[in-house]
Amino acid sequence: MNKTEKTKKPFLSAAESFFDRHIPLGMLILSLLIVFVIEILNRKSFLLAAEFVAANPLQFLSNVLIILTFYLLVIYLKRRTFAVFLLSVFWLLLGIINFVVRLFRQTPFSAVDIEVFLHANGIAGAYLTVWQIVLIIAGAVAVIGGIIFAFIRMPKKNGVNLKICLPASLVCVATLSGVLVYTVRTDAIASHCDNLIDAYDRYGFTACFSLSVFDKGIKQPEGYSRDKVEKVLSKIGDVETDTAERPNIIFVQLESFFDPTYLNDFTFSEDPVPTFRELKRDYPSGLLTVSTIGGGTTNTEFEVLTSMSLDYFGLGETPFVTVLRSQTCESIAYALREQGYRCTSLHNNTATFYDRNRVYSKLGFDTFIPVEYMQNVEYNDLGWAKDGVLLEQVDKVLKSSAERDFVIAITVQTHGKYPTVPGDFGSIKVSGGEDDVRRCEMEYYVNQLHECDDLVRSFVEKYTDYDEPVCIVFYGDHLPALDIDPEEVPYGDIYKTEYIIWTNYDTGVVTADEDIPAYRLMPKVLQSNGMTLEGAPMINLHVSRSGSDSYTSDMRVLQYDLLYGDHYSIGGKAHTATDLRIGLIDPEIEDCYEKDGYIYVTGRNFTRSSTIYFNDWLKGSSTEYIDPSTLRIKTPVTVNVATCTVSVWQVCVDNTVFGKTSSVKVSGTVPEYVLCNLHKLHRLNPK
Repeated sequence: MNKTEKTKKPFLSAAESFFDRHIPLGMLILSLLIVFVIEILNRKSFLLAAEFVAANPLQFLSNVLIILTFYLLVIYLKRRTFAVFLLSVFWLLLGIINFVVRLFRQTPFSAVDIEVFLHANGIAGAYLTVWQIVLIIAGAVAVIGGIIFAFIRMPKKNGVNLKICLPASLVCVATLSGVLVYTVRTDAIASHCDNLIDAYDRYGFTACFSLSVFDKGIKQPEGYSRDKVEKVLSKIGDVETDTAERPNIIFVQLESFFDPTYLNDFTFSEDPVPTFRELKRDYPSGLLTVSTIGGGTTNTEFEVLTSMSLDYFGLGETPFVTVLRSQTCESIAYALREQGYRCTSLHNNTATFYDRNRVYSKLGFDTFIPVEYMQNVEYNDLGWAKDGVLLEQVDKVLKSSAERDFVIAITVQTHGKYPTVPGDFGSIKVSGGEDDVRRCEMEYYVNQLHECDDLVRSFVEKYTDYDEPVCIVFYGDHLPALDIDPEEVPYGDIYKTEYIIWTNYDTGVVTADEDIPAYRLMPKVLQSNGMTLEGAPMINLHVSRSGSDSYTSDMRVLQYDLLYGDHYSIGGKAHTATDLRIGLIDPEIEDCYEKDGYIYVTGRNFTRSSTIYFNDWLKGSSTEYIDPSTLRIKTPVTVNVATCTVSVWQVCVDNTVFGKTSSVKVSGTVPEYVLCNLHKLHRLNPK
């Protein structure tokens, strides 16, 4: 036995003896240590964590009492040493996850992120390198192995002294309850927090994360009833739908769109957003207040589509993965469908992320076109689809229908996490900034942003002389994850982006520039086009009651009624979910051939998500996309080519199937044009 072991074992033995003899005190000490370590991770600084403890002792105590309560609930178990160890690992892991999440975005980790991450397997590569993924898997295996080892090695304990431990547990629970009630009543901890970052900084990770687990939905307003809702509606007054000609309405939600020239520390070799800047001068525009930063795209999407404010939902809540999984919601899509519009959503990202393939039917859309149904998709260095593909898709939507269209296109190209190693990112060079890492991130970001600005220009050029009236709204969903401080932007708020309302016709309405929250963007757009909609209570509330004394309380009443109440404001019956169509044009199979150990499938409208299946159940491995009319795959050894059938399925990265073609049998010789396409592909991609 070496010297280290001789000194270590007595120390551990003494510590274990102390904890066994003074269990409540030991759990208190452990809780203090765990919370302090979590706050170091939350703030990425020992000094800031110490400052939090000194400046906010009551909030720190609340966090300690939460963890202490967990500990005191398991001390009565015979395997209490293991149970305490397991709880400690659990809370420390949450703290580490929060630390990592805040490296990728500025918004902290909350309970709803667990649900989001379950659907993020298809985009993990855009956030993490292969080695990082390997390290995460290795770390997870090590943690699980350590837990198993601890379970085997940690001894069972005799019963505790109930005369000491039981009163201590009761005192802890009572103290926690009293502290929480006191802090809420005195606003030491607010009962509701609009700003997630500020909440975690002011109240601590443990308290805020715990709150996010239980704080969901909209609390029922006091005195909620049919009469209360009708009173709100009477304030709005009667609204009749106007008879003016309807334009096609296109919303282009620009991922992480921000004018970087606001940042004085950086200098750019050319203007990253010249088109957006020019349009701001000539068309109605302003700042747009959003609820998130660096991530949380669907929260801005939700506020824009529903005209509802996230202020009344739970801490860190994302309605797309909570209430909208099961409940329909009043939205602009439902209102415009009543006026004969066809409503389509597009996103050049995987369909199942944020459950969009299910949620859009709850918001009244007819069609959803995800990246799995898009052709000619290009990808940037991080693996995000480039946004240029959306213009082609929007144009197809407008040309495929005789009626007017409402379209929302969600971009993704400028999404983070941005590279921290210098590279050749594009024509725009960045100088300045305090450190090389941030300058590198900025240079990559502005070059992607410049391409996004080109997309804005392309939309305007495409529809300037279009033969139908078109209104296009360009707006940012949130600021990029570039650790931007409020002091760095001239308007002093990192929860503000910008918007522009562009039209190819004279609306006849004088529309002033205005700074508005995201939930008032849709009413602003309708007003700027001289449009009114009957039966759209949220929109009409913003139009007629904005700024009134009861405006915010009336908003809460209507939002609760429409999502959680009895739907008095729309006739007492919730909207019916639409039969959402995935993709605008379905792939079709024409024929199938076998040559030199390969199966060739010909048809039309194939994409990189088209996957060959055999006998309607056996998924082929590694379908090769040749072009929109040709796929091929190595002939499986388990398949009898002479008797099998072949079909093509549209499959998401998480193996969700959206549709499939009819089945055909393998026949004939490969046509010459197919072989020509293959030869051309080989010349372009000799690997």
